Amino acid sequence: MSKEEAEREEPDVCARESILESSSTGIVDSHALMLYLLGRFEAQSGDIAYLTRVNLITHKAGGGFNITCLTEDSEETTIDAGVVVNSAGLYACSISNMLLPKERLVIPYYAKGNYFAYTLSKPKTKRLIYPCPDSTQFAGYNTPYA
Repeated sequence: MSKEEAEREEPDVCARESILESSSTGIVDSHALMLYLLGRFEAQSGDIAYLTRVNLITHKAGGGFNITCLTEDSEETTIDAGVVVNSAGLYACSISNMLLPKERLVIPYYAKGNYFAYTLSKPKTKRLIYPCPDSTQFAGYNTPYA
């Protein structure tokens, strides 16, 4: 939204230029979401391999992927998959890097978010407010912000 619209909509927020509004952002109960997704996945006959590490993902000629995994018993197995959904949490960069070309590899880095709540009546906002990252926070990292 423009600076003028921001001043109208959120008079207690100081925006130098404009505000990027995301109507679909918010706080979710991640544990409840994961339980819901697990239930849906299992209802569709999905299989989960707990305590299994992905060591290699290769593109198959004609589409799809071969995913080579190592179980906690050190048993190696390869899975033929049509689609890869990267939900590896802290290891998501490693999984992405198995799929991306070398020039697009991602270097993970530690980042900390700060969340605050207050009960005062002023300042009052109509939505969640997130500060915009500043490019110096990403200096030296291989990210879209660098």
